[in-house]
Amino acid sequence: MAISRRIVLPCACMAFVMAVTCCDKAEITDTSVASEESTTITVTIPSETTDYIPGGDGYYSLLDSGKGTDVQDQGYSPDCWAYSSLDVMRITNQIAYGNDLDLTVSEIKELTYGPKEEGIMVAEGGQAKNIAGGSDQYIVWVMSNGYNGYTVIENPSLNEVFVDENDVYFRSNCASIEQMQEMLRNKGALPVYVKYGSGIINYKDMALINDDTSYNENNGPQIEDNFLTHEALIVGWDDNFPKEYFGQYGHRMPSTDGAWLYKESSGTTWGDGGYGWMSYESTFTANGYILLSDSYSKVLSYDNSLTYGFSTGSETTVANVFHEGGKLSAVGTYVGMGKDYYEYFGMNDDDHDITIEIRDADFNEVLATKTATFDFDGYYVVELDEPIDVEEFSVVITYHGNAPAEGESAGEIKSGVNYLVDSEAGQSFVLYNGEWLDLSEDSTAETLELEQKPNNVCIKALFTD
Repeated sequence: MAISRRIVLPCACMAFVMAVTCCDKAEITDTSVASEESTTITVTIPSETTDYIPGGDGYYSLLDSGKGTDVQDQGYSPDCWAYSSLDVMRITNQIAYGNDLDLTVSEIKELTYGPKEEGIMVAEGGQAKNIAGGSDQYIVWVMSNGYNGYTVIENPSLNEVFVDENDVYFRSNCASIEQMQEMLRNKGALPVYVKYGSGIINYKDMALINDDTSYNENNGPQIEDNFLTHEALIVGWDDNFPKEYFGQYGHRMPSTDGAWLYKESSGTTWGDGGYGWMSYESTFTANGYILLSDSYSKVLSYDNSLTYGFSTGSETTVANVFHEGGKLSAVGTYVGMGKDYYEYFGMNDDDHDITIEIRDADFNEVLATKTATFDFDGYYVVELDEPIDVEEFSVVITYHGNAPAEGESAGEIKSGVNYLVDSEAGQSFVLYNGEWLDLSEDSTAETLELEQKPNNVCIKALFTD
């Protein structure tokens, strides 16, 4: 029997206001557009205290390294995800190539939700600019197919999602502090998901984030997915940042020193010029950097999203057949769909390696092979040992665990937004008991005993001609 898992569509969509009065007390109020309730935390600011100045051993900031972007102000819009994701891509591009990207927040929203043949899009008659909420994962889905000369080539995931017996979705971090620090230093800024408005301390123009209404206390490292309502980014760290700062005014004190340098999209009046510090032990999940490339001339693909994983056993072999030629240089796909519960990304018990074969369109002749191994799950582009000239051809990939696929159309997934997919005969296939089965046929899902039709698998062919 085949194993299948459905993927939830995450959404960070909270806009907020932070109101601070210049007296002995400060009120921090969550005025989220997604809820009618508000949470007010009153803290007493002491008149005298010893100020800690971040720096020295155990400290690193992308800003001090000359890598960064201006602080933006999203205002009352729910577009935190677009601002933070664009910042992540721009900073990663600066580190990788030494230059900036020619992209805007408006383009990000239009690309994600704008009209297209399939994928996530505005409902008929709607406009992408009016859609609330989103995720950096949405952007990877669409930009992995190429946009304005750019193509996503690397996006490791640092968190995993799973569901409990009550159908409540949770997220948890799967990267260590040291692994996140290495990525920040060598690759770029990391997206971070938080519950904005709870656990914020304003201390002498320094925003300190230590969420002590934490789901961590009840569920260990697991955080209820609905709890994470805002997306920002981290751009540095200080291993020696005093834990006492986060334990002020009755807040739960972390057990150890250390904090992430946190960047908001609320203008320079927020925190210290738009930045703050978040305890290593605060309630959040992080995701990986997004690396783009302008080296590819075209991308062939049948998918605009990833919402489903399925398997035929410990190994799953699937393929896309393409009918357009050129100089094939690389293959893109997602890895890490395994485990015995639903999962989008995140480290798991499966091997993080895949085997790629370039074959003719009938799956007979093998034109090239490539094996790739990854430290984290996510989306990756794998370069072939050398480009090959192809006409009609197939890309065959063997995964350890689940293969990534579009899944079925879900209709309206939130107000004004539809998720629509389709597949045609002769596009995507799965190898089962020595026979290639067409995934566009309902009978294939029945044969594999899947709960839904996978439609197209997420395999992309990248060209350099």
